Amino acid sequence: MQLALQGAAGMGIGLLLLLSLGKIVAMSLTIGSGGSGGVFAPSLFVGTLLGAAMAAALHDLGVQVDESALALVGMAALFASSARVPIASILMVVEMTGGYHMIAPAMLGVAVSFMVQYALTRRLEYPTLYEAQVSTPDQSPVHRDAYYQVVAKMLRERNIRLDQDILSSEIAVALASGAGVSIDCGETRLYSLELKAGTPVAGREVRTLGLDEMKVLIVGIVRGEHQIVPHGGTLLQVGDSLLVTGAGESIRRFEDMISVSTGQEEGQVQADAP
Repeated sequence: MQLALQGAAGMGIGLLLLLSLGKIVAMSLTIGSGGSGGVFAPSLFVGTLLGAAMAAALHDLGVQVDESALALVGMAALFASSARVPIASILMVVEMTGGYHMIAPAMLGVAVSFMVQYALTRRLEYPTLYEAQVSTPDQSPVHRDAYYQVVAKMLRERNIRLDQDILSSEIAVALASGAGVSIDCGETRLYSLELKAGTPVAGREVRTLGLDEMKVLIVGIVRGEHQIVPHGGTLLQVGDSLLVTGAGESIRRFEDMISVSTGQEEGQVQADAP
């Protein structure tokens, strides 16, 4: 790698390609057989030597290029695509060169390599070198709580419209579990509660529920295919799914207020019976 980054030092195309292929085979056999080894350094090795081979090929065709620069771009491009870490690869080039003079070609190489790799592997079971890698931060267990908190805070502050993209995302799955989604580091959580037939709050305006005293806030209402950001005059209806924020005791009081009494449930069952 060092020789390649210094201009290949007289290494021919055949030798560079042979070393690249040999490293791929060695890495595959080592990792595939359960041996001790990583994928980071071998990926850099292969990318560097392939970049140097490309520079050597261009030289043979009469095209004058900076061999060191192409080797560096090849290293960044291959690892960015194979591991799907484009930003990290660009930053790696900046760190290795000690400046930004290589950032433009690195960005171009990384972008092209990333798009080609994504197109070729998007239907594979393991599209990257890391089989447990997830597509977005919200799918990562490490970042999931932070993701929920940001989304819930935005809903609570009404900075965004409550659209279907949010409701059909990971947060909807968490809400459906009944455990609620953490909004901050305190006890406040976001819950999804449904208004069933016979609920005493059906037909009432939000302002009449005494939510301020209860320390509960209705941040959204899902009504059929429509999503509503409620205000004081919003009328509640049977079948509404309420997105509610509050602490544990406050939510329990709210659930008691909207729940159907046992007598009403029995009456409903008798009315529905043939």
